[in-house]
Amino acid sequence: MKKIVLVLLALIILTVPLIGTSCDKLPQVTFEANPNSGNALLKVVFNNTTPDGGKNSSVVYDWDFGDGQTKTGASFSEVISHEYSKVGTYTITLICYNTKAPGKSTTTTRTVTVTHGALDTFTLTPETVELSIGQTQTFKTEAFDSSGNQVTDAVISWQSTGAGTITESGLFTAGNIAGIYSKDITVTAELDASKLNKSADVVIKPDPLETTTLESFTINAGGNIQLAAVAKDKHGNVLKGLETTWSMDNTSAGAITAGGLYTAPKKAGSFIGAIKVTVKQGDKIVEAIGNVTVNPGKMTQLEIAPGTINIGMRMTQQYYAVCADEYGNRISGVSYIWSTENNAGQITPNGLFTASAIPGNYQNGITVEGTKGDVTLKKNIRVNVENDRIVFLSSRNDPDDEDYIVYIMDADGSNEEKLNLSAAGTILDRIVSSADGQRLLYIDVVVSGSEMTDYTRISNTDGSWVSTVSSGGEVFEPSLSPDGEKLVYQSWAEDDAEICVMDIDGANIVKLTNDQDYDDYPDWSPDGRKIAYVHQVGDNDLPKIYIMNADGSGKQLVSPDISYNLFPQWSPDGKEILFQTSLFFLPNISWGIAIMNSDGTNKRNIYGENGFSCQYPRWSPDGSKIVFASNENDGQYDIYTVDKDGTNLTRLTTHEHIDYSPTWLNPKKGVEVKETSVNIHEDFDEPSMTAQELSTQVKQSVVRIEVTLPDGTASGTGFVIRQNGVILTNNHVISDAETIKVYFNDGIESTATVLARDMLHDMALIKVDKTGLPTLELSSLCGVESGQQVVVLGYPLGNQNVSVTSGLVSSIEFDEGRNTTWIQTDSAINPGNSGGPLMNMHGKVIGIVTAKIFGVGIEGMGYAIAADTVSLYLAALLREAGIS
Repeated sequence: MKKIVLVLLALIILTVPLIGTSCDKLPQVTFEANPNSGNALLKVVFNNTTPDGGKNSSVVYDWDFGDGQTKTGASFSEVISHEYSKVGTYTITLICYNTKAPGKSTTTTRTVTVTHGALDTFTLTPETVELSIGQTQTFKTEAFDSSGNQVTDAVISWQSTGAGTITESGLFTAGNIAGIYSKDITVTAELDASKLNKSADVVIKPDPLETTTLESFTINAGGNIQLAAVAKDKHGNVLKGLETTWSMDNTSAGAITAGGLYTAPKKAGSFIGAIKVTVKQGDKIVEAIGNVTVNPGKMTQLEIAPGTINIGMRMTQQYYAVCADEYGNRISGVSYIWSTENNAGQITPNGLFTASAIPGNYQNGITVEGTKGDVTLKKNIRVNVENDRIVFLSSRNDPDDEDYIVYIMDADGSNEEKLNLSAAGTILDRIVSSADGQRLLYIDVVVSGSEMTDYTRISNTDGSWVSTVSSGGEVFEPSLSPDGEKLVYQSWAEDDAEICVMDIDGANIVKLTNDQDYDDYPDWSPDGRKIAYVHQVGDNDLPKIYIMNADGSGKQLVSPDISYNLFPQWSPDGKEILFQTSLFFLPNISWGIAIMNSDGTNKRNIYGENGFSCQYPRWSPDGSKIVFASNENDGQYDIYTVDKDGTNLTRLTTHEHIDYSPTWLNPKKGVEVKETSVNIHEDFDEPSMTAQELSTQVKQSVVRIEVTLPDGTASGTGFVIRQNGVILTNNHVISDAETIKVYFNDGIESTATVLARDMLHDMALIKVDKTGLPTLELSSLCGVESGQQVVVLGYPLGNQNVSVTSGLVSSIEFDEGRNTTWIQTDSAINPGNSGGPLMNMHGKVIGIVTAKIFGVGIEGMGYAIAADTVSLYLAALLREAGIS
């Protein structure tokens, strides 16, 4: 209380001088600011502390706050305040004046300092920028408080998330990757507890066109796709919207529009560098080459090889199945399930069929299902399982005629039928079966006036596809080697009955015996290494059985007993020899059947009685039975069988005529096939050529072949299949040749050597010492049909220049005995054409022309060995020649 009284007393003392002050004398003004500094928004309260400032009502105060704002006419006691929003130091002026004494005033000042407030917002410029690669841009930022005052002490940091790099000062450098980068530039301002972010968009433009690429792609046959090229700058940035044009460098790879709509060809394959794209940007033009792989389309075809076959009981046949799309493209990865009709036989999961022991014509003998994905196809094929059969000669056609006819029957004597093996000749002696059971070898004697000519013939077991091995060579009692490539026979060519051997094509005759004695009835051992035969020294000696090596060496007597021994035949296992032997000499010789070990030991008579003649004994294929001819009944020869031990004698024929010289046919083995042997329908729309265009393209690969033979010269044709001088031709063109000359269409001559021969299929490989030769491509029968145009190229009739003849495919025929498919054509084929190519109009070889086709009903026709057969056996020829 005392303190309050003292203060009031002091105030009274201070104000006393003003009570009597005149109007023209003003007090010295003072004031206080509270606060006198701070952050915006800063509110300052001003306290007027002028002495005696409130006594005279005529004294007023004007305030100038220093920021352009004022307050006039304020009383001493009025509370004065002001709010500052902008940063700065403000001078506040207080003016005191008396309204009754104008013109006089007193003034005083004070300062107030305003600093920025808390971080509230900030700016980033520019907010969007478009730059070229490597170009720079400085970004700027300003931070503000809520009053808009710049906050200079905020911590600023910069970041680019991928468009480029940026420094602490905001200097941005565009990177190499073009594109639109949304909110890529980020700036962060931090002050105290406040943290704010801003982002800017960046567009980086690519550099000019540098490269163009076309990615390899895969498409189904016949499909289409819109292609797009990828144009890039030097940094790899993709350029859009450039002028682009398309073209094909390989028409076999399909077609493409200028706008890039690609249509795949029907034929599947891989096409390297087939498609070209050209991209233009201003004056800059770049090109790219693309690869395409055309895959087969949906699976629509299922085919089997071989087709319908005839096969012996218990024999095996490998089957192959192939699935393809609608155009003929083969499809891999197919799962196949094989099955057989009841009683037809058995088949493995891999298609190896074993015929049953029940003969029959099984319409759906083999069934295969092919499945890939959700597609399953099914195919049936007929199988004819043949009974064991016996072929024999008979006079039943005309008992008074000396011409004998060939008959064939089942091993039980049923199902007899006549085989028309010869239209004009007489079949002599025995008929021989090939080891595979597919062919017959026999001697056909043709009489013309006073001349008689013997022909060595081979035919299929049904009498079809008769061909001539030799003629006029005094060939008798022939026997085929187990591999079917040679035959051994008795020859009277030099007035001596000698044993000779020759190739199945009639060439390379070699005399195995040369003793001026009687040699006859040769027979190969099952392994082909030895030959059994009959040898007789002089007229008073008895014929005995000898064996020798296949080259004529190592002759050895194996039947020294005193009897007539004829017609030796090795047992199927090669351990024994079956033969015809004399049982009784007087009054007439009686013939029986005997067996001995192959070394001559353990001879035993199997069957025979006095007064009868058991002749021409032959083993059954399994060695358990013997077939022979005998005049045991009614003086007529009939066919009999007997077990190996002499039991179970069975008469098979009961006719009043002569049935003799029986041969038990070997059961037919399966034919050789490969997966490539399967023929499917093709529709590839390959470009065709005219005959003239084709000739111009391929004639340099077709050669003339001139050979020197022991008895003269001959000519033929061939064509190059390897650039290093390997030439394919017919075997009969070069068979028995002493020298071979090859002439190219440009006249260049070369000497050729024989690399390999396939006598059965009439193919041979020869070679000249040349490299870099143009070659011809083997095709197949897929897509080949009757009526299709074909071209034959060759050197017929001694022509020095290649000849071109055009014709049509007449038919496609299968020779089961040789497992050969033939193409018959009406194209002109003459001597000299043999070995030349038969070509389709796409420039591919579909066959090897042969002018040497002999047989009933086929002379004069043009034939070619189909490329399918060539391909099947060419690999073996190349292996034999040491060519991979």
